Amino acid sequence: MVPMKDIAREAGIGVGTLYRHFPHRADLIAAVFRNEVDECAMAAERLCQEFSSCEALDRWIALYVQLIVTKRGLASVLHSGESAYADLPAYFETRLVSSLEKLLPHVTGNIRDNTLATDILRGIALLCAPAAKGDLLQTQRLVKLFLKGIRAGNDIHGD
Repeated sequence: MVPMKDIAREAGIGVGTLYRHFPHRADLIAAVFRNEVDECAMAAERLCQEFSSCEALDRWIALYVQLIVTKRGLASVLHSGESAYADLPAYFETRLVSSLEKLLPHVTGNIRDNTLATDILRGIALLCAPAAKGDLLQTQRLVKLFLKGIRAGNDIHGD
């Protein structure tokens, strides 16, 4: 665990300033987590403006995968009962579902009509498990297969 004084030094601030804003390490971790979720969420709108609809979706999903993979180790911490983390799982889901729901209308006709943002996010999160074991390439392959499966024109039984 990195000492708070080292974090303050790396950030170019005094230890007192760090503790004034983040009285406990958990407060700092929660703030960093929220910031990274916000960055991923806000990227959706920017990507829609810069790329074609399908390319924007693929790029946003890649950012989401990166977020999931790099934060996989925090899952148990976020559900640890620490009060600073209590609202983070809901915050994570609300921000990212909302962001993806704004992206999905741009790809109407390119993905299956019955595709829900929550299904996409949860499905991809589950596919990120191999990356936790060090196999990011397998995760990327699985996500590509998943995305091909939700593309319009794919006949999947049980709809």
